[in-house]
Amino acid sequence: MDLPAYYPFRSTKAKEQYLALYAKRSKVWPVVSEERTVEASCGQTFVRLSGPPGARPLVLLPGSGCNSLMWTPNIGPLSANYRTYAVVNGRVLEFLRQT
Repeated sequence: MDLPAYYPFRSTKAKEQYLALYAKRSKVWPVVSEERTVEASCGQTFVRLSGPPGARPLVLLPGSGCNSLMWTPNIGPLSANYRTYAVVNGRVLEFLRQT
């Protein structure tokens, strides 16, 4: 089955609007972070790391219909004592790599 270039969005415009908003919101991540693409059992995924490198790990998964930026209001306190790994939805990663 051939999927349109904007899949899973409903249109090219919807895809562009989503990615523009994601880029804008990612600029206000309130703490120093590092971005990585990592291998997972389901393939590659994007992770935003924050907090002290030697601290205990804390994996932050996105809620349904969300992405790692949902953690923006909480990441400051969480990453003060933990090395946080905010995971991005796999579908979003595909589009981030293409832009």
